Amino acid sequence: MPPASMEPAALKKKVIEELDQGHLFPPNTSPENEARLLKQLAAADASYPGGLSAYVSRSRQLLRDAKAGVNPFHEYTVSVPEGERIRPGTAAFLEAEEAGLKEIARCAFVVVAGGLGERLGYCGIKLSLPTNSCTGTTYIEYYCKFVQALQEYASQEAREIVRLPLAIMTSGDTHDPTVALFEESQYFGLDRNEVHFIQQQKVPALSDMDAHLATTAKDPYTLEMKPHGHGDVHSLLLRSGLLKRWQEKGIKWITLLQDTNANVMRVLMAVVGVSATKGLAMNTIAVPRMPGEAVGSICRLVSANRELTLNVEYNVLDSLLKAMGQGGDKPGPDGYSELPGNTNAIVLCLEPYANALNATGGLVPEFINPKFKDASKTSFKSPARLESMMQDLPLLLSSDDKVGFVEFPRWCCFSPVKNSLEDARNKAEQGLPPESSLSGESDLYLQNARWLQLAVSGSCASGDSSVADSKIGSVVVDEPGPVTFGGVRYQMGPRIILCPSWAISFRQMRERLQEADIEITKDSVLIVSGDVKIRRLKLNGALVLKASSGMV
Repeated sequence: MPPASMEPAALKKKVIEELDQGHLFPPNTSPENEARLLKQLAAADASYPGGLSAYVSRSRQLLRDAKAGVNPFHEYTVSVPEGERIRPGTAAFLEAEEAGLKEIARCAFVVVAGGLGERLGYCGIKLSLPTNSCTGTTYIEYYCKFVQALQEYASQEAREIVRLPLAIMTSGDTHDPTVALFEESQYFGLDRNEVHFIQQQKVPALSDMDAHLATTAKDPYTLEMKPHGHGDVHSLLLRSGLLKRWQEKGIKWITLLQDTNANVMRVLMAVVGVSATKGLAMNTIAVPRMPGEAVGSICRLVSANRELTLNVEYNVLDSLLKAMGQGGDKPGPDGYSELPGNTNAIVLCLEPYANALNATGGLVPEFINPKFKDASKTSFKSPARLESMMQDLPLLLSSDDKVGFVEFPRWCCFSPVKNSLEDARNKAEQGLPPESSLSGESDLYLQNARWLQLAVSGSCASGDSSVADSKIGSVVVDEPGPVTFGGVRYQMGPRIILCPSWAISFRQMRERLQEADIEITKDSVLIVSGDVKIRRLKLNGALVLKASSGMV
């Protein structure tokens, strides 16, 4: 639990005398307003590791660096890091997935879910967005049903009940609606004692280069607060006591997931398997990245004293590469960057992770991105604040802790829903993934179609090779066709939904589709759940296949 803050009088004295924040208490401040302001300061002091003293001190140093144009990577050279590149359905994929399946009972899941859907034109929390329009399954329901299917598999293998923990990082905007959604949905079939909500707090905004705390324009006794970034997930897991409890429970692996990327779930066990086989403390799921795309890159950074495998944000990468004489963020022969793209889906080994957080308090190195009024860099257009990113964890890990990545084709692991219609239209026009509700739904259908093809015939639209024998069955799925929604142009094929209860692994898919001959037309809908095996299917319409355990 966060430490209690000091008494109001002592806090006021500290804020004024030690932190130079006397502007917050002008002459003739009423006792009521002072008490209201001190309550906010106490909350900020208690929620931030090291309190307001640490926050103001770090802010001043980072503001000095920002004015001086300090480049945090100026001592490093950049190159392609070591990692795995695996195609779904190959022998390497099966081997990694089998290793991961053996680790299921020692896995915990964390969803970073502090966002609302306003930017997407949605009035609720992003977790309650539907993954598809056929079943209406929300993102959080999909994640929970996958966790439920994984723990059922683990229970069968262990011949005892296994309950896998799930933590949701919320914000002040999303906490109550998220808890209410779980309550209304009876925790989506999960054990409510294994579902944990950890709420992220905002941090004070800064009004100037001296890190004076800002108040709102409407009320000089209300602190202006801003989000601190998803890097808070680390300190929250530590300070909530969850890491210690999970260690005592025997958990070894923690998976960090974003709130609207359903496609990642079907490769997750393969990544856990790679982590277990390679002894990785941190392992990031990566995808091929197009130069200029708003996706960070995983880089090997080497200085005279240190070597890191670390994400570099897309808005820094081009200038960094140019400064090193590498020509900037440019494509390779295949049109993609040589540096893998970061999906921010991460598998962590609990022991080195907990050791790093205990040594540092869980606070990853922060950054500040002030919007200056002019080139003098002396004043802001709007208040600034410190921010943090979860993917900066390697900066806290020991030099002995191995950090890697697994790169997959994008279709099988990465289609987040994060852009407004306007932004999605612009990206689609540039030939970039729109990352909108339309593309998220379409890509889920496409993923499922390709998994069917790989599991039966060993090939799919992407051309990936597989261990399957093409002589014993075939899957013919009509190619996606153009669709437009809200001005966003994309491709959509047959609406295919493969529920987690049907299969959690590629091996299970192959077992349920032995010698299958399947044909699905472009406008068809197929929903499969439960203990279903398919041998012959020619579909031109809508079909729901559902069976309880033991039924076919």
